[in-house]
Amino acid sequence: MTQDIRSGWVHFWRHHLLRRVAFISAAINFFGSVTGGVLVLLATGPYQVPMSRYGLFVAVPAAGAIVGSLLAEHVVPRIGGGPTTWLAALVPAASYAILGLGQHTPLALAGMFCAAVASSLNQIVVSTLRQAAVPDELLGRVTAAYRLVVLGVIPLGALAGGLLGRGLGIRAPFIAAAVGLVLAALLLASRVTTQALRDAETTHDPAARSSALTAP
Repeated sequence: MTQDIRSGWVHFWRHHLLRRVAFISAAINFFGSVTGGVLVLLATGPYQVPMSRYGLFVAVPAAGAIVGSLLAEHVVPRIGGGPTTWLAALVPAASYAILGLGQHTPLALAGMFCAAVASSLNQIVVSTLRQAAVPDELLGRVTAAYRLVVLGVIPLGALAGGLLGRGLGIRAPFIAAAVGLVLAALLLASRVTTQALRDAETTHDPAARSSALTAP
């Protein structure tokens, strides 16, 4: 079992593109967790949203995720996997900036909706890359390593958000998340291009040429 785990980690770590995509997704999840735990305090505090309407801050992003999944097969091939990765980082960053600096509920909800759409589109890119670029016999082990990185940061983000909110005010986690995701995009997404994604897809699976990342 130890050898199996090691082989999955080695393949994941040596696959530079998959590793970068994982770090981008980890950043998205980390900063989403930074803001998620204190969102209710921001909404019912500075935004003065009644508790009876807070459900909108949950339902609207959920609707955005559904819309993104429905649009993915049409949008991702048109704009490419590289730009989709940029959008997955920058659109949530803009949403956090709106939340942290503004006080207009409809605008904040619109930003959250768009951020959920962008994140949902990115999931298609990530899943396609992982399934096409990793050999079948290693897919489960590499996916486990990938998810440990991507999901393992969530509790750390929640802790950081709580500390930031307590120490610097309830808007601080959102501003920090916006800045952090912009930096993540500049440092990581700039190296994830549509062509690199296509090349990685076809390394192990020639049939992947017709996948979601292949341009029409």
